[in-house]
Amino acid sequence: MGNKLFFKGIYGDNSIDMVRDIIHITPMEITGKRHEWFIKPHIHSDLFQIFVVETGSLELIIDGESQIVEGPSFFSIPKNISHGLRMNADAKGWVISLYDKSLENMLKLDTDIINKIDEIHISKLDEDDKLITDALATIHKCIDEYYSELPGKQLALQYLVGMMLLRLYR
Repeated sequence: MGNKLFFKGIYGDNSIDMVRDIIHITPMEITGKRHEWFIKPHIHSDLFQIFVVETGSLELIIDGESQIVEGPSFFSIPKNISHGLRMNADAKGWVISLYDKSLENMLKLDTDIINKIDEIHISKLDEDDKLITDALATIHKCIDEYYSELPGKQLALQYLVGMMLLRLYR
């Protein structure tokens, strides 16, 4: 078991280009194709990640246990948790990486939220569950803002990440 993979960046990379040292977003299918649809179990020592599965499905491997996640859904993986993915070629979505030090600074007065983001959460989209639809809507606002070139993008992302974390916590 001493052969664990660690990455400072997203899977396969030891660096990551963050906006304002907070957030990085990449399409899931780009990472999937790059690694032939299998992301070996690995650990990030300083990233909190949210995976948004828009369509298709994947096998999520957490500490050797596996489960199927079908879109639309999202799940979060705290830092220092071994996780891998076996993706189907039809899986489309996003990988949102958040730098843990920035999260701790943003949430330093909200220890309940900090404690919750240290847990794994998997949520299937349920149109009748307002908390889940609100969280997913805020995640999509983050993605849209990340890929825009609008004035004030960095500030907008900082606030949206805070709102996204609050909605995930709820």
